[in-house]
Amino acid sequence: MRRSLFAGCLTVAGISALTIALVADYSAAQVTRPPVRKPTTGGKTTTTTPITPAEARELEQRAKKTQEDFIKESIDLSKDLEKAGLFEDAKKVLETVRKVNDDVPNLKEKIEDLNNSMLSTNKSTIELDVAKGWGDAIARVEKGKPFRIEATGSYKFTTQLTVSPKGFGNEDPVKEMSNGVRCGAVVALIVPIDAKGKPGKPLDPIEVGDSKDIRPQESGLLFINVNAPPGHKSTGKIDILLSGHVVRGAK
Repeated sequence: MRRSLFAGCLTVAGISALTIALVADYSAAQVTRPPVRKPTTGGKTTTTTPITPAEARELEQRAKKTQEDFIKESIDLSKDLEKAGLFEDAKKVLETVRKVNDDVPNLKEKIEDLNNSMLSTNKSTIELDVAKGWGDAIARVEKGKPFRIEATGSYKFTTQLTVSPKGFGNEDPVKEMSNGVRCGAVVALIVPIDAKGKPGKPLDPIEVGDSKDIRPQESGLLFINVNAPPGHKSTGKIDILLSGHVVRGAK
């Protein structure tokens, strides 16, 4: 039901924008042409006559009202969805409104507020022991469903490893350091899983730092670590706060 509702919103939005564009073209032209006969699928023909400037203005007003009604109904729907705690659905409705008219007052700010509300729910905390490496998955995440990771605290980065002029490897984030992530930073890794629960190749590592909002490209298991070379002797614990679309304890 909800999916069909959003599909309907998109359809109305498209009709509104298309109608206004077409009517504007007619109105700008303001020319009179002879009737045009067009074939139909049944083999018959229909006669179409270009509209007059007055008719174009009337259609333009109707299209404008259709758009205004759509925007008002969509905003009201978004408010009701927000009250029900369906922040992501409310955000989708407003994003549709934005495609129709980006100049609606306070629209951008409201979308950002909904995004923050969505990412501030379902909070849970874990303690990351930096000496244990990747360890077990801490949560399951879903494709396209955003979540937030916040990290606080500090730890002692220690290593006495011998390294060549090439430096530490970064081709395999599981066994080496993570490419594109600052040394010592908190890093997240998502391992996709198929319908049978079989893990696939890890996605690119994501630097978290002290905070990061993530919208996964694939569904899978979430792992968190610090970006340090294998064999390091770092000690300490980092407090991790998860929120948004995460399922803790899922494997």
